[in-house]
Formats: sequence, C-alpha cells, structure tokens
Amino acid sequence: MRAKGVEYVPFAVLLAGVLQLAAGKARVGKYIRIVPHPVCLHVIYIRNVQLFYGQMQIRIRGATSKICALGVCCSHSAPR
Repeated sequence: MRAKGVEYVPFAVLLAGVLQLAAGKARVGKYIRIVPHPVCLHVIYIRNVQLFYGQMQIRIRGATSKICALGVCCSHSAPR
C-alpha cells in the first residue's frame, strides 16, 4: 500500500519554514505571551497523542473525544 501525499512533504516543510521566517520578521512571536502556558502544553500533548495514534495506525470509532480526553489526562498528570 502506497502512502498518499508523500510527494508533498518537501513542499510542506519548505512552506512551514517560509511561514516561520515571515512570522519572525513580522515580530509575531511577542503575542505568544498572551496564551497561558497550560494551554500551550495541552496543545502539545494533544498533538503528541494524535501522532502516536497515527503511527500505531489505531482506528477507533469516536477517536476524537478519546484523544482529547487522553490529552487532558496527560496535561494534568505531567510535571509542572
């Protein structure tokens, strides 16, 4: 089975780099201070859980709510 979208990975990486450089040049980073630290951690934990499920190729009905619940558990149990 061939992975779909693999040919777009270099373009996506290049686009992400260009967007980061543009945001840095526009001095947008100063606005991240507005976002509370626990919110940033929660977003990172949720993304990590999504990546884990994607790597393990786990297909669960209603996975979105379970992933969110697992992310909340991780964010509350992680050391501060």
